[in-house]
Amino acid sequence: MLKVLLFPPDEDAPRVVETECEIYTDEDVDQGDETHEVRIGTTLLGTSTVTAIPIGPIAFSADSSNGSGPPTRLYLAFDASIQGPTSSQPLNRAALRITDDDQPHRPWRGPLVGFRAREPVRTHRQFVDVGPQDVAAFATGLNSRAPPPHFLTWREMPPDEVLEDIVMRVLLEALSRDAEASRARGNPMLDLSKDHDQNAGLREFRLSGATGTTTTSSAR
Repeated sequence: MLKVLLFPPDEDAPRVVETECEIYTDEDVDQGDETHEVRIGTTLLGTSTVTAIPIGPIAFSADSSNGSGPPTRLYLAFDASIQGPTSSQPLNRAALRITDDDQPHRPWRGPLVGFRAREPVRTHRQFVDVGPQDVAAFATGLNSRAPPPHFLTWREMPPDEVLEDIVMRVLLEALSRDAEASRARGNPMLDLSKDHDQNAGLREFRLSGATGTTTTSSAR
């Protein structure tokens, strides 16, 4: 289970909730690195298409022997289709209560979910629990008038497609290794680097078995 911070639209404060988190490990492909599968959108936001913005700077957790764990960052996930002044959805009361609710800079609507992900999210799909201690960081982020540095958008695939996605990723990486070994032996029987980018699919941001995009924000 993964702990995330839920901002219910009809409650006065955010609260920590648990959501299912499946962990996959492939020692051959990822050198034992883990892949986490969570479904924030369909279980908590009511949508399969999720948008998220970073909250605060990248942080290092002191959970390793040398006192510096992997870099992580807080993110706020939401349904972009119901945001904006023309939306009929009510304002998120929990977000208003921890910010300047008299004149909100961004009128968030619908449920919001705060989570922490390992950086960079385009190459890792790992998550860390959040807790009540993170509410202050989200309040600061929600109050900020600076444009988000970038947006993440992804579509959560149905559960029966998640395993298929993982298998395909494993096959692509195995094919890439075979091609590299072939070129090293001077036998370029399959050279993916000339006409194809064999890592393109791997560099796409993936969450809950879904591919997504990273969009850089510009100041307005």
